[in-house]
Amino acid sequence: MGVVRYAWPAAVSLSLGACTPTGPRLGKPQAGVSVHQFTAGPNDLWTYALSQGGEFDRATVETIVDWTSPSNDIDVAFLRGQFSKEQLVGMSTLPSVLGQSATKAKPERLVVSIERGDYTVVVINRGPSADSGTLQMSFRFD
Repeated sequence: MGVVRYAWPAAVSLSLGACTPTGPRLGKPQAGVSVHQFTAGPNDLWTYALSQGGEFDRATVETIVDWTSPSNDIDVAFLRGQFSKEQLVGMSTLPSVLGQSATKAKPERLVVSIERGDYTVVVINRGPSADSGTLQMSFRFD
């Protein structure tokens, strides 16, 4: 599980993934995009941890999860706090859910507002088969 830390505009420390800031050329970046690959077996999950901090108190995050097989049902949830896959497996419900998208739509889309703190994005493959795909997060900083 990777951790991404956004601390704009000081040195951006990304410990996993790439971020492409957009917005005015001078001053604070106002937006960023982070893209990650995932693989999950049937009835399995994949987690991605991130921290919101730095000069911005809030951010709006649009999360898009797309995958290969249209026959699979893949969902996405955004949790407050950082959780590993091992911590979440076996729980009957997800803890501290900030938002979730559990439709049959492909891709899944979710928009949440976050404040300073730690978060986990959970991609859940409800099957029927293993799959891989892309988690894309677009950030707008306030």
